[in-house]
Amino acid sequence: MGQAASRDAAGCRIVIGVDGDPRGWVLVANMVLGMITSGDVKPGARVPSRQQLASDAGVGDEPVSHALRVLAGEGVLRPIRGLGTYVRPSFTVAVDEEARDAGRLTAVLPEGAS
Repeated sequence: MGQAASRDAAGCRIVIGVDGDPRGWVLVANMVLGMITSGDVKPGARVPSRQQLASDAGVGDEPVSHALRVLAGEGVLRPIRGLGTYVRPSFTVAVDEEARDAGRLTAVLPEGAS
């Protein structure tokens, strides 16, 4: 089915899932990347709460937690205990037309980011 987070050979591209992937965390990860891509959540800004993400995606807390951990591990998000989860200020998203048409979001990290 879909694929989990992965980096290209240069280490600067993240592709999360494919449409129809049954795993809830993939849905949530794509939702968050979509918020960043659309500009609804800008670099440095706080992402919606876990409860809000769970409600919006129609999933439980565990898929939301997993998605946020994956995105934090890939350098997209920065969790701050007691304050929430934020988009890293240096993070940018580029929409790859081919990936979008295949139902994937592609996130591009700046050189040296992790």
